[in-house]
Amino acid sequence: MLHALPSVPAIRWRTIRGGGRVWVAEGTVDYGEGDVQLIRVTEFENGRMVRADYYFADPFAPADWRVPFAEPADG
Repeated sequence: MLHALPSVPAIRWRTIRGGGRVWVAEGTVDYGEGDVQLIRVTEFENGRMVRADYYFADPFAPADWRVPFAEPADG
């Protein structure tokens, strides 16, 4: 699959948390055109990864009503 990408993606994990079977990682990925927010949910069974789901979203500014509650992501 990497041969189909324009460049090798640069992933920077910000947080990794979980326990037991399920772990969640939050970070950014850059395919050469700027950062994209990334979440990975990974499930383990008997010490082996059995599933990994990835969710991607471009950064966006909060709606005006949310500004007082928003924190910038370190990306």
